[in-house]
Amino acid sequence: MLAKRVQHLESSGIRRLFELGLKMKNPVDLSLGQPDFDVPPAVKKAAIEAIEAGKNRYTPTAGIPELRKALSAKLKAEGVLTHQNVMVVSGGSGGINLALFAIADETADVYLLDPCFLTYPQLIKLVGSTAVYVSTYPDFRVTPDGLLAAVNKREAELAAQGIAPKRKILIFNSPGNPTGIAYSADQVKALALRARELEFQVISDEVYDTFNYDQKHASWGEFDDQAIVIRAFSKTGGMPGWRIGYATAPTIVFDQMLKLQQFTFICINTPAQWGCLKLLETDISHVINEYRGRRELICSLLDEAGFKYVRPNGSFFIFPFYPVADVARFNQLCIERELLVVPGELFSKQNTNFRLSFSANPEILRRGVKILSEIANELC
Repeated sequence: MLAKRVQHLESSGIRRLFELGLKMKNPVDLSLGQPDFDVPPAVKKAAIEAIEAGKNRYTPTAGIPELRKALSAKLKAEGVLTHQNVMVVSGGSGGINLALFAIADETADVYLLDPCFLTYPQLIKLVGSTAVYVSTYPDFRVTPDGLLAAVNKREAELAAQGIAPKRKILIFNSPGNPTGIAYSADQVKALALRARELEFQVISDEVYDTFNYDQKHASWGEFDDQAIVIRAFSKTGGMPGWRIGYATAPTIVFDQMLKLQQFTFICINTPAQWGCLKLLETDISHVINEYRGRRELICSLLDEAGFKYVRPNGSFFIFPFYPVADVARFNQLCIERELLVVPGELFSKQNTNFRLSFSANPEILRRGVKILSEIANELC
């Protein structure tokens, strides 16, 4: 009755936490990766004006020309090599869907940097590829040599089974979810060079590109003219519910992604596109400064509570190590005390960490870490 492709899919653990939180009387929610600031007033106004002006019909599949032109200029200024091929997509997840369906199938291995965003493995199942996990523990950064070692290990495994090497795809995410790690330009350049030598096709998930706290964002697309770059307005504009992002890719891939969008999403919400055109002109530096301050706050609170972690320099996540061996009990006590955090096993092959979102307001952060500290002291 059901297609095989859906029978092995797992429901989102984060969405289960979201639904659990709705049932709690007074949850302290450090689980969801969505900003707590609202859409800028000028952006709301632009979307409303579009609706009132009758801009409610289908748009070209790739998006309204005005938005695409502005996005192309933005990407060109940032040095992204495929800036001329830009399309509006249904959020970052929609863009990654299109990219994987365009380039991945049973003939490809998709390499994931562990820990990684929990959507990736499920999408890889949908397209029929095999996920190959590359551990980035303990500092959550992969090196060129680490990438080479992962390829050598995988191809040795295939050879032992009498299977020829498969095509290689890498999903790269910087700034990262769940770790908050953002790679420097030198690090991305070195990885791109090695990936090219190893004949990787790369999908660069850059939905947190605006949330870099210590350095300028480095796009994989600056160093690789065959990369697929995915970005989103969801985080930047405080509009995750609008479901809008954009993607750029080399022409041969871009054309296929566009074709796929014709038969899936058709086009993206028309008023939202006009709103996002206004967002590109809107200064949100005060938001980034606020989140930089929250990064400092969460690190300070965790230091005081005795938690170990790798300091994040991007996105709005931090991935502390569990302070106790009894991880299941730790997680259960969090739920009993109405504290929502995300267990690391949802993102990783190992279960040594948990994800906190510091997109919550400072008072919620203080309450959350206080509960974490109490639980840790109780179990130690």
